[in-house]
Amino acid sequence: MAFEFVRAEQDTAPIEKELLATKNEAYVHGEAVKFSSGKLTKSGATEVPEFIYVGKNITPTVSGVKIAVVPVLPEYEWATTFSADASALKAGAKVTVHTDGAQVTATTTNGKFQLLEDGKASGKKAVGRFA
Repeated sequence: MAFEFVRAEQDTAPIEKELLATKNEAYVHGEAVKFSSGKLTKSGATEVPEFIYVGKNITPTVSGVKIAVVPVLPEYEWATTFSADASALKAGAKVTVHTDGAQVTATTTNGKFQLLEDGKASGKKAVGRFA
């Protein structure tokens, strides 16, 4: 699974934007991305991403390609899957983003994805928000 919008506190839907992609970088639907040098790139495991990519899987081979993203705001809830067994974690724990940028781990050191439900086994659904 990838990061998918669940809901916002004010029952609003996120607004899609089109922003510049990095040439020759692969983008997968639902992965966490950020700005770097004026272009989108993958967000790090211990960073709060700025956006979630919402288009089809793509690898732009030319400069100037724009891709569809939605902003990551504190009031937005997201669902994804655990890449490792997180069943020992309780709601409120903050975990890191997996290296694929589309799941969360069970690692709590410098985590930025706050679980809104107790942790579950690897491959199971994780619900939370970036904080």
